[in-house]
Amino acid sequence: MQWTLEEMVVEEDKVAARFTMRGTHQGTFFGFRPTTKPIVVKEMNFYRFSGG
Repeated sequence: MQWTLEEMVVEEDKVAARFTMRGTHQGTFFGFRPTTKPIVVKEMNFYRFSGG
């Protein structure tokens, strides 16, 4: 499995990050049986930093 950071936006104590996850479906993933095919999942995470 490989994660790629596609884009990141920072404003004060907040960060928005857009990722792409790539890999080969070799085991059960979100309840789906393995297919041995390549998979691509797009994801966006939001973070807030506090306390230093």
